[in-house]
Amino acid sequence: MCIRDSTYPVLTATMFTRLPNRRAFMAATGCTLAAALVAPAHAADTLLTACGRIGGGGVDADGCRRYTRVQFERLPQTSFTTTSPWHRDPMTYTGVSVKDFAQAIEARGNRIRLIALNDYSVTADVDQLVANGAILAHLRNGQPMPIADKGPVFVMFPFSSNAKLRADSIYVQAVWQLSRIEIV
Repeated sequence: MCIRDSTYPVLTATMFTRLPNRRAFMAATGCTLAAALVAPAHAADTLLTACGRIGGGGVDADGCRRYTRVQFERLPQTSFTTTSPWHRDPMTYTGVSVKDFAQAIEARGNRIRLIALNDYSVTADVDQLVANGAILAHLRNGQPMPIADKGPVFVMFPFSSNAKLRADSIYVQAVWQLSRIEIV
């Protein structure tokens, strides 16, 4: 049972990512990530953080650029419809292509570490993600994705359009609950 009282208030995704030890919090409260994060994200909450070898304006003292939903939606948007191992029916995903995001943050490296809210991470080659058509999806069928169902950001590939993408080596790069990107 997840404890939710004045001692352990409901968290937003932004609050959760700032906890020094997320796994200890979940263990102490009995909360799963989905249960702990039931509050909807507000427009001013950080949707995605980019750190590492990045340039341009908007970089904070930690060397990171934080995107709210509104800021993220101002970046060029790409959509495609695909099936996936996680959803039986075709779904339309909308988000920022990895290529456009790398340009927006002025990425100065060719490796990218994709980090989820639960600290799952994978490092991939930026050029490979771009060649495979990866997007940082924040909408599924026109609706924001809830944290309890792969949101708020899901690295998605057009699996239906290319059989080569339907492989374990690509599936592990389809990080859901993406909260942070590091250019290494």
